[in-house]
Amino acid sequence: MFKFLLISFVIIFVLSRIGGFLFRSLFWMLGMRAVEKQMRHQEQNQRKQSRRNEGDISVDYERSQTSQRNKRSSQSGDYIDIDYEEVK
Repeated sequence: MFKFLLISFVIIFVLSRIGGFLFRSLFWMLGMRAVEKQMRHQEQNQRKQSRRNEGDISVDYERSQTSQRNKRSSQSGDYIDIDYEEVK
């Protein structure tokens, strides 16, 4: 009876170690596939953004100017301070 319990314990121990290793390696491979898929997706998006048709316009705003305007409007009260240019 003791021999049977010892052998069954050893078999369960070995199978748990092998199963744990296989389980970890499986999840590692799935993680690597997900990372590769995400990288391919990002590269495709970058290629799409870099290929622009003729006549497309891209405008980049400076954040410092907009943040200064927001600070002025929040400090000035209920009205918005806008600089107008006189047209003649």
